[in-house]
Amino acid sequence: MPFRRQKRVLEFVQLARVSRLEADRRAFWLSIQGRDERPLYRSQTLSLIAAAPFADATMLQATCRELVKEHPCTVFLVLLSRAEHPLRAQWGARVLESEHSQTVLAEELVMHVGAQDRVLLPSLIRPLLSGDVPSVTFWSAELPRDPSVVDALGSMTDELVFDSSLLEHPADDARRICRNLHETRDLTWQRLAPWRRAMAEAFEHLRWSGRSKSRARIQHVGSAGSHAAATTLSHWLTTRLGTEVRIDERPRCLAPSFEPCMLEFSSDDGSIEIAHEWPEPRLRISVSTLPEPFHSVAPSRSRGALLSEAIEDLSTNGHSGATRPPAGQLPLAP
Repeated sequence: MPFRRQKRVLEFVQLARVSRLEADRRAFWLSIQGRDERPLYRSQTLSLIAAAPFADATMLQATCRELVKEHPCTVFLVLLSRAEHPLRAQWGARVLESEHSQTVLAEELVMHVGAQDRVLLPSLIRPLLSGDVPSVTFWSAELPRDPSVVDALGSMTDELVFDSSLLEHPADDARRICRNLHETRDLTWQRLAPWRRAMAEAFEHLRWSGRSKSRARIQHVGSAGSHAAATTLSHWLTTRLGTEVRIDERPRCLAPSFEPCMLEFSSDDGSIEIAHEWPEPRLRISVSTLPEPFHSVAPSRSRGALLSEAIEDLSTNGHSGATRPPAGQLPLAP
């Protein structure tokens, strides 16, 4: 019986000289290809620039590892430091080895960037981007005092994805990030998909004239992620329905730390209440015109899964700004 090789994922790493990134990249791939007689296949669906503080390197790498399961891509990991230290870089690759071939799952350039070298990032990364596939910047950090690095990284790619749960002032900082960039997406918006769907389901049972005034109260558990989610949901209700929204903190509420814990909506046409059914991953929806509440699934998704969804949404639909619907329409999520 002939010997059959088992599939396995191999990881390769090689230090890179910042002044010769392209040359070292070619040498890196030649060394991988030359180690085995089987053909090496490389395919890309995406170029991703992912930036975070150096302290968050492990979390950022885990997020990107989850992303490349669905999107084989080149990842530029930009690890930022406030200190001044020499710029360091290394090339890496993950290769799936099978019986007859080798398939590249991900190519990775990790850069440790001190405060003094942030201005060099566009000139270092831009020549390495492929113009044949979509490109995305993922900003996984709070907004720095000087947001020029965010603008610089975002302007090199087709879209920018950020996570407002990491921002000190979610609403204001999100507006600053989006101000100079054409296409953006907030992971908090992705997390709220079950809430928007639950609201739309509730409106199917509520006679909505589109002319009555509406009020809402959103409660959050006090964490940065929950507050960001409440702020984003409030903005959606205000812009879609003209709702007057109040946001309250409720620390003892049982809910995920990156979501609101309760939404109470009322108008002349009726009222809606949406809350977590803890500890099950679903939302309880109560409508004033119905005798019994009903439920909607509220799946828990990792940052990697949310990032993958955000990239897919931007690639297919682009960024959809929230606008108030005509009278009679339900407040469906764009």
